[in-house]
Amino acid sequence: MIRQHFDLDDPAAGIPEPATGPEAVQTQQLEFQNRYFILGLDRLVAEWEGSKGWQVNVGTGFAPARTNMSAIPDQGVFAFVEMVMESGIPQKLVISKISSRGSLLALYRDANAILGKLEEPVELSVPQRDVLLRHLRQWFMSSVLDSAHDVMTYLMTLTESDV
Repeated sequence: MIRQHFDLDDPAAGIPEPATGPEAVQTQQLEFQNRYFILGLDRLVAEWEGSKGWQVNVGTGFAPARTNMSAIPDQGVFAFVEMVMESGIPQKLVISKISSRGSLLALYRDANAILGKLEEPVELSVPQRDVLLRHLRQWFMSSVLDSAHDVMTYLMTLTESDV
């Protein structure tokens, strides 16, 4: 998986963007303290939390991917989002594209198998940012999100390609 560190404490840093450049690192497993999301064009397809594993969107909520294979899309273009957490606060987002047919079926087989399906870094579209932002607001207290400056700035900022 590709990683980038967003640092908005530096005023010259500007708006954070997805992972690129020489600091990119490939990881072999999901980190227990981090959260992971897979976004379709305009919906949250799946999420991973260390204690629950992969949960897939079944329309009425989320259910374990291992027991809901039929809810896992087998084609499309998706964004894989790693939300790096430090002390329970989102610190940065690392975003990669997944587009190979059948890639998401890896969620059914093994929690870490999806990492082998990641492609190049991408930016989230406005609808994807909106979906992720709404989801984070449902799961985190506002004080936690207030401390997640880099993540919130990225999710709430339009890029030139969005305008």
